[in-house]
Amino acid sequence: RDFLIEESDGLLLETDAEKYEINSFEKLQKLIDDRGQKGLQIQRFKGLGEMMPQQLWETTMDP
Repeated sequence: RDFLIEESDGLLLETDAEKYEINSFEKLQKLIDDRGQKGLQIQRFKGLGEMMPQQLWETTMDP
């Protein structure tokens, strides 16, 4: 669970494990990028036939 709290000198992002003080747009953008890439894996496929059945389901067929 994440909370974003507005303070007089910036923002405070509070997660279950950590607190982040944000006082500039650049710092907010870097935090979002860092958290977004955590555990992220990027793969490239030439066609759908190269995907495993589970990957195909998760990326193209899962409603």
